[in-house]
Amino acid sequence: MRFIVILFFITALFGCNTSSLSKAYQSYTTAKQHYIQAILNNNKKQKINSLKEIVKCGSFLDFNVSKYKKELNNLGYKKYKYVSKKVIPIKNPLKLESKYIKVISYYPLKIKLNSKMKVKYFTLVRNKKYYKIFDIYNAKLNKKISKRISQNIDLLIAQNNKNKVRVVLSNENKFKIRYSTKNHYLSVKFFDKPISKYQKPTHITKVPLKQKIIVIDPGHGGKDPGGIGFYSIKEKNVVLKIGLYLRDILKKRGYKVYMTRDKDYFVTLPNRTKFANRYHANLFISLHCNIIRGKNKVHGPTTYFLSPARTERASRVAKYENSAIGNLHTTNQQIVLNFLNKDRIIQSDKMAMDIQRNIIYNLRKHYKDIYDRGVRPAPFWVLVGTQMPAILIETGFLTNKKEASRLNNSLYQKRLATGIADGIDSYFRKNK
Repeated sequence: MRFIVILFFITALFGCNTSSLSKAYQSYTTAKQHYIQAILNNNKKQKINSLKEIVKCGSFLDFNVSKYKKELNNLGYKKYKYVSKKVIPIKNPLKLESKYIKVISYYPLKIKLNSKMKVKYFTLVRNKKYYKIFDIYNAKLNKKISKRISQNIDLLIAQNNKNKVRVVLSNENKFKIRYSTKNHYLSVKFFDKPISKYQKPTHITKVPLKQKIIVIDPGHGGKDPGGIGFYSIKEKNVVLKIGLYLRDILKKRGYKVYMTRDKDYFVTLPNRTKFANRYHANLFISLHCNIIRGKNKVHGPTTYFLSPARTERASRVAKYENSAIGNLHTTNQQIVLNFLNKDRIIQSDKMAMDIQRNIIYNLRKHYKDIYDRGVRPAPFWVLVGTQMPAILIETGFLTNKKEASRLNNSLYQKRLATGIADGIDSYFRKNK
């Protein structure tokens, strides 16, 4: 935290670095991170200073910063006068559009364009590999993106030349897609299965893990029981027991482990992430149980990573888990989600896939009817302030009679905790 404060004042002192586009974008990103911290800490002075840098750097980068000027105005900083577009029409609205594309989601792939951008689609077969390529003209990209977005499809997005961004989907086998460019979005639908689908984890030679710090966050606690399911089982009790088993397993494997709570007491959402940051954790694991009234047959574990929700179900779960925090109004929530660190999201996604895969693999060795609900993005506020890869595990449904009974069973809790620990091992082996 002290480092963040020092870095914040250095940025405020020297302002936005406009010596080049890359340095201006770096200053812009730093200011965004400071603004997130200011929102979470409810620090008005830091909000104003961060927003001033965002506006300055964003204007240099030709970003639309009108909503940040409006927020500054709401905070009492009157230099930027926000005027509604309804009052004074903008003669050339294209000047407010960003030259940069924005990836909204990966599965399905959705990329935001502006009205000047044109898309050309073509296919290639080279070295027995199949490619589907989209060239986006009059476009720029902040940072190269390379990742596997499904079991079979790899994605590469890069700046092909000064004014063209190339989006490449590749596979060793033939594959089908459906795409559209309506409403200034490039949307690509896939017909294979998402990468979160269950599969046996690949064995990898062990590496030393003693220096890794894990923070385990059993959700709810104290005055907040969380969900209450069959047999009056309380979420706060189940996740605490799983967390304690996970702590003991990880410690035996050489990790340094801290818990946001190791007994039945309440911890606010901002204090949970501050706790993880204070101990400079390498990973943050938040444990919860799911509740869905009126659908008692729904069951199975789900692992979430922080990102704007792409499904109604993810939004519903996030809304329930976020109910403990009330100081973020809608504007700030959307600003924070737009500011999320993409590298951290990617690492959180990778960790989520390793942990979900190992949970399912470990449980299915003992229970054949375990349903894999996969890895999903959702805007959980307990993950917002973390400075490390962070996930939230919904260990199962307390509103399913059979699963509630299992979640309350110590042997099942230990097996679930072992699966989580195996997933953590797998993540670190692949991401040294």
